[in-house]
Amino acid sequence: MTTILCAVAVLLTLGYTTLNGFRDASTAVAAAVRTRALTPGIAVTVAAIFAFLGTLASSSFGFSWLTAWMSACPRATLD
Repeated sequence: MTTILCAVAVLLTLGYTTLNGFRDASTAVAAAVRTRALTPGIAVTVAAIFAFLGTLASSSFGFSWLTAWMSACPRATLD
């Protein structure tokens, strides 16, 4: 039961983070284009590259943190 609740919590957190990232990316692109710092094409390209790199970095960090946390927990609490 605890494993199911943990999985649901992780999935909800991932969903929230993903949606929050979409809003942040669109705001960054809009601000760069509105101030004419970047053209729309370049702004979208830069946002896509850094969104991809951020996803890779956060996924690997989250997986390594979760693996370390799960190995540190006593086995009885995980069942």
